[in-house]
Amino acid sequence: MNNLNLKPAILYQLTYIGRFFLIALAIIAAVFVVFRLFFATMITIENETNISINLISIISMMLFIIGIVGIREDIKMFLQHGSGRKTVYFSTLIASLITGVVLGLICELLKILFDAFAYAETGFIAGWLMTSAAFFFAWQLGTLISLIYYRLNTFGIVVFSIVGGAAMIFCIPIIITYISLMYPEIARLPLLLCGILAAGGNFLLIRRAQVKE
Repeated sequence: MNNLNLKPAILYQLTYIGRFFLIALAIIAAVFVVFRLFFATMITIENETNISINLISIISMMLFIIGIVGIREDIKMFLQHGSGRKTVYFSTLIASLITGVVLGLICELLKILFDAFAYAETGFIAGWLMTSAAFFFAWQLGTLISLIYYRLNTFGIVVFSIVGGAAMIFCIPIIITYISLMYPEIARLPLLLCGILAAGGNFLLIRRAQVKE
C-alpha cells in the first residue's frame, strides 16, 4: 500500500463526480422549480417534506451505485498508473467525505427554499450533518459491497448474495425507517458510525484486492 499520491487522485474523483452531479442536480432542480411554479397550490407541507426526503433518497442511491462501480475502476486505473492501494482507499474516502458535505449543503439549501417547515423543525446544521452522514454512508456501503464481491469466489458470491439480499429486503428498510423517525440530532450518530464502520471494512478489503478484468 505504498505510492501514496492523493492530490491528483482526489481531483480525478471529484472531477467526474462533479460532472455527474451537476447534470443530475440540474435536472432535479428544474423539476422542483416546475412543480413549485405550476403546482404551488397543490403542494402541502406533507408533500414538500416528501419531496425533500425523496431528493435525499435519490442522491443516496446515486452515491451507492457510484461506490459499487467506481472502486473497481479506480483500483484498475490507479494501480496501472503506479499508485498504490493506499491512494485508492484514501482518495475514495476523502472524495466521499467532500461529496457528502457539499451535496448535504445543497440539499439543506433546497430544503430552505422548498421545505421551510422541515427546516424550522430540524435546524440547518443538524439537517446538514445528518444528510452529509447519510451520503457518506451510502458511498462507503456501495464500496464495501463491491469489494466483498471482488474478493469472493463463486460459492461465496452466491452465499453473500442470498444473505445480503435478505438483509436488503427485510432488515435495512426497517433500520432506515427507524432512523428517519428519530430526531436528526440522534439519527446522525448511527449514520456516521455506519459510514465509519463501512470505511474500516473497505480499508481491510482493499489491502489485498487484486486487479481483475
